[in-house]
Order: sequence, then C-alpha cells, then structure tokens
Amino acid sequence: MNYGEAEVALNTKFDSELKGAIEKLKQERVYKRLNYLASPQAARVQMEGRGDVVILSSNNYLGLCNDPAVVAAGIDGLRQFGAGTGSVRFICGTFTVHRDLEKAIADLMLERERGSDGNHRRAKRLHRLGRAQPRFDHRLDQAGESDHQVHDGGLSTLRPR
Repeated sequence: MNYGEAEVALNTKFDSELKGAIEKLKQERVYKRLNYLASPQAARVQMEGRGDVVILSSNNYLGLCNDPAVVAAGIDGLRQFGAGTGSVRFICGTFTVHRDLEKAIADLMLERERGSDGNHRRAKRLHRLGRAQPRFDHRLDQAGESDHQVHDGGLSTLRPR
C-alpha cells in the first residue's frame, strides 16, 4: 500500500467515525443545527425553512440590531476603518474607536462599582462617544438583568400560530 492509499483509508475511517458520532447525537436529540436568518435580527424574524418566527433568546434586548442609527454608524465605521484589521489586535493593532469604547465602558463600570449615581456623567460620556441619547442610558442599565432572566429562564425560539 503506498502513501496515497493509506491516506484514503484513514480518511474513510475518520469520515465513518464522524458520521456515526453525528448520528448518535441526533438519536439522543442533542445535535445542534444552525438556523439561518433571512431578515435582520428582531423580535420576529424570517428564518429559512421555518418562516415567521418569534425570537425569545436573542441578545438584542435593546432592539438595536436593525436600528437605523446603529446601521448608519456601522456603515460609517466601515468607511472609516474598513472591514477589520485582518488579524487579532495583538498582531496588527486595534482601532482607536475600540480603545475609546473600552475606556468608556470601564469608566461606567467603575462608577457603578463605587455606587455613585453618576447618571449625568454616564449620559455625557455616551453622548461624547456619539452612540446614544440620554434615555438610552436607562436601557443599558437593564440589559444585564434581561440577560440573566433570558438565559436562566431557558427561553428559546417559538413559531407564532
């Protein structure tokens, strides 16, 4: 048996083992499959092969995934910075906008840890970053609690009748 034949035999065995493992996961009803969205993320989405679906497990608590201002900011970011650094931040560098956002988040968390009210300071920082209106700050405070409720409650997708 030459090298090429041995390689085919190994691949055939490996392929067979993988197929068996996948079939076992399906029989045990723990096999995970990807759901493909054919619309922007929202409370209701178009899911390929399922139609109109209500999403109860999304991290889109604030409803910003398809918000026109967020989409416009994303487009502006693409125009200013391109589609990415092409590698991890420690190799090719990180964007200044990421550093600024990380600093703003750290400052917000530090204020919260210290127990200061700081609502006006938080709103001012968020406004300076050009990312939100003052009322947005209240929704950010509640996002962590929503995350806890959704993930601990085991909510998932439901198909409307």
